[in-house]
Amino acid sequence: MPTVLITGASSGIGAAIARALAPRHDLILVARRADRLTALATELGPRHRTIAADLADHAGLAAVVSGVAELDVLVNNAGVFALANGDAITAEHLDGLWRINVNAPMLLTAALLPRLRAGGSVINVSSAVVENAFTSCGAYTASKCALEGWSRVLREELRPRRIRVGILAPGATDTEVWPPEFAGAERSRMVRAADVAEAARMMIEAPPATSFDRIAVTPSSGAI
Repeated sequence: MPTVLITGASSGIGAAIARALAPRHDLILVARRADRLTALATELGPRHRTIAADLADHAGLAAVVSGVAELDVLVNNAGVFALANGDAITAEHLDGLWRINVNAPMLLTAALLPRLRAGGSVINVSSAVVENAFTSCGAYTASKCALEGWSRVLREELRPRRIRVGILAPGATDTEVWPPEFAGAERSRMVRAADVAEAARMMIEAPPATSFDRIAVTPSSGAI
């Protein structure tokens, strides 16, 4: 079976992607919370492995890389969502977003590319904020714009190796990522994590001659 590594796999979209892929793939589940990873792996079956690591630091990245021999698909899903108006952005705010949303996927991908088999895929989970302006999301939006810009260049670099690079851009998704100030958000209007996961599965399992370069999955009723 193809081997897939999913970061941020302990909850939300990452866990949903794991559930969607588990029947036909061998999974390497990566996240900070070991207890949640263990629970998910138990649910999915003994074939799947876990690596508890914080991708915000070099030791965590090294732990993931050392645990992988060969790979067919890398899903860079781990991300941080944080809000700040333009006049309240601090170095700490930027650093917290950039380490996970930009540095981690770029560094992890660079380290794992020698182990990625021809015909494989890299899926980078972005956000609908790249195409929509939401107040207080300036730094978060910038981090996702950076992720998508890098993804497009990486796609061209990896074409000769027959490795596809896809961008998955969810809109508002019903997960625990929402901060307390969004407690009253209309969850019934949000996209389900399982539906985002289905888009990821389609990207990964597409015929070899086909590439889904970017898929946006957004609420049918419009932006929230």
